[in-house]
Amino acid sequence: MMAFLTSRIGKLLITLIAAAGILFGTMQFGAGREREAIRVEQLEVFIKTEEVIKNVKVSPTRDAAISRLRDNGWVR
Repeated sequence: MMAFLTSRIGKLLITLIAAAGILFGTMQFGAGREREAIRVEQLEVFIKTEEVIKNVKVSPTRDAAISRLRDNGWVR
């Protein structure tokens, strides 16, 4: 076994396995960073949506509410 690892083919095989491991690790690290960036972006969108929802003015009457919905394009 030790003779195989010290041979030219063994050294080449070890080098290829190490390179594949480094490449795989780099790809996994990048995928993790991408997933984290997507989570952060979704959280920012959620926060902005919550702010918009909280800033909606309450309509005092039903007619005022329908008028506001028409102005926003939600009701015909």
